[in-house]
Amino acid sequence: MSGLVSRAVYFSGNPLGRMLFIIADKRQEEQITADTAAVAEGFRWWCTVLVDPTRCGNTPDDNDYITSSFSAAPIAELLCVRVPIFVGYGTRDKAVFSDDYLRLESMRLCKINFTFREYPGREHIFFRIKPDGTPNYGNDHW
Repeated sequence: MSGLVSRAVYFSGNPLGRMLFIIADKRQEEQITADTAAVAEGFRWWCTVLVDPTRCGNTPDDNDYITSSFSAAPIAELLCVRVPIFVGYGTRDKAVFSDDYLRLESMRLCKINFTFREYPGREHIFFRIKPDGTPNYGNDHW
């Protein structure tokens, strides 16, 4: 199988995993509201996900399978890739710090196969942000 992939694209990923982003988001909430319950609830929820990480319930939010699979941090694998990788992400994505961290680590390791492109003012899937802070799903395209 070696040699079948000649280049890769990594768009709006979270190289440190989704659950870390969820906890970080709750930590920011905690700083604003001084309510520590949200962080504790996030860790309790993660424990329930880990009981059956393949459960695919029909919920309006992500189910346990999606949460657990996107929470496996791919940063180690990304940094081992030898083919050229284009990494693109919106600067208004809540998880932008993890893409910035991937960039810092690739630089520290002298990985010359990475190309990073920030999309200023764009959110997770590259939509523009309205003045009220919500994504503009209008005529924007990925």
